[in-house]
Amino acid sequence: MMPGSGPQLSVVVPTCLRNVQLTSCLRRLAPGTQTLDPARYQVIVTDDGTLENAEEMVRTYFPWARWAEGPRRGPAANRNAGARLARGEWIAFVDDDCLPDPDWLAAIERQSREPDTDAIEGITVCPDKSDNPLEEHVENLDGGALWSCNLAVRRAVFEQLGGFDEDYTEACFEDLDLRWRLQRSGARLRFCTDVLVIHPKRVGTWRDLWRRTLRLRWTVLFRLKTGASTGAGTEACLNLLRITVQAVRDRKPALWKRRTFTIAWLWLTFPVVLPYLLFWQRRFRHLLERRKV
Repeated sequence: MMPGSGPQLSVVVPTCLRNVQLTSCLRRLAPGTQTLDPARYQVIVTDDGTLENAEEMVRTYFPWARWAEGPRRGPAANRNAGARLARGEWIAFVDDDCLPDPDWLAAIERQSREPDTDAIEGITVCPDKSDNPLEEHVENLDGGALWSCNLAVRRAVFEQLGGFDEDYTEACFEDLDLRWRLQRSGARLRFCTDVLVIHPKRVGTWRDLWRRTLRLRWTVLFRLKTGASTGAGTEACLNLLRITVQAVRDRKPALWKRRTFTIAWLWLTFPVVLPYLLFWQRRFRHLLERRKV
């Protein structure tokens, strides 16, 4: 960083026990790799690792990045911890298993100069996806999600909103919640296809599939916080029907094996998932009501 000058952008990279992926990510953010002048940005790694962390790796191989211990209360709290260390006018977020485009930071800075812009949503692609039913693909090609693996927010706006909602203690819906609050506050969001991040596929196990299924409980919290008119049970039924009808109408679906498997899995697990969601609806509702007292 140039003496006496502050960064325009602060990049927050939350990590937890993924040093190999983090290494690939940081290499993409290294000075001279990004087209943006290194004096214009800082990189903060907030680490929620327990049995091991990335401190020594970051200090040895990426001394230009700042390592900080995370709060170990989930990814939302971990991102907020990094944001509190930010010195830039804008805060950019990218996940540790993502690969930012060489022009990623320069594109964010260009877009931040556009009028009426408080938050920037970038495009996320998964170029190595296949039709494996156990693969997890993270893509955002059309906007409207503001996923935390590729977004930037004006720091003043982010702080005014209180950052990510730390009630979401797993990686699920905390970014959609932020988007909802940004829109509700009147903040101006911009979707930019030149703000590009690659998100390689994740090949999971059956245990991972069950974990993703159980994370559906966070949809219940999101609906309660945003004042949804339908309950968790009704919405679960309607959503299952929507997905099934859409699949039937699409006669030539891409990745049809994975899509067919997903629908079959949703139907097979529905007798378990429905009471599970109703349980969490009652629990989350009680939690929110207690806070009002």
